[in-house]
Amino acid sequence: MRSLQLGEYVRFWTQFLNFTLYAENTLRCAGVPIGELFRRYTVQHPDFEPVGECVRRWEAGAELPDAWAQGVDSLWRAHRLPEGADALLMEFGAGLGTTDLAGQLSHIAVYRVLGEEKRAAARTDQAAKGKLYPVLGAALGLGLDLLLL
Repeated sequence: MRSLQLGEYVRFWTQFLNFTLYAENTLRCAGVPIGELFRRYTVQHPDFEPVGECVRRWEAGAELPDAWAQGVDSLWRAHRLPEGADALLMEFGAGLGTTDLAGQLSHIAVYRVLGEEKRAAARTDQAAKGKLYPVLGAALGLGLDLLLL
């Protein structure tokens, strides 16, 4: 179970990096407002939950920074975010839409680097612990079998 969770963490950070690349490219090329950028991303990539939650709340009438914060908080409470993701995502969302285009691009670039660090750490954990948990489970199972015999 835990080894599957480690794989989900790697997938989550990969999705976050994909979003930051999309956001940076869309802002640079199309210059769309942040809310429209989120909406477009959700249509093309509905599997990245933080953006989807934000768009749902934004379309229901919340201001974009509030929608982002509420969405991240609800996902965190539902235990659907990796450890440490809530703080990084909150900071990321708080800075969106607050500066000019150059500021937005640099903000996204900073969080892309932080996301790459998180993904690298998740991959290291997955490589180190991913095989440990199944082996540990098998050893415990064998030990229980011997005990019952």
